[in-house]
Amino acid sequence: MKREKISEADSIRLWQANAEAWTELTRMGFDICRDHLNMPNFLSILPSVTGKSGLDIGCGEGANTRVIILKKVLTKNNGLSLRSLSN
Repeated sequence: MKREKISEADSIRLWQANAEAWTELTRMGFDICRDHLNMPNFLSILPSVTGKSGLDIGCGEGANTRVIILKKVLTKNNGLSLRSLSN
């Protein structure tokens, strides 16, 4: 089976078309790897953030930022996507 190469423009277009559904399903708990593997390991290596501030410019739907905010850290979220810029 030959794999077709997807252009960067198509990759962006496909991600933007899927982003809303991915966010909804992720927040409903369907991202099992993130919830049970990635997030716990990320939090276990995160140094103390007491009294710190952070800037979320990252990828995804803000789960890490929300968890860190719950741990009493001031975080400024600037997670811009192409979709948010186009509105």
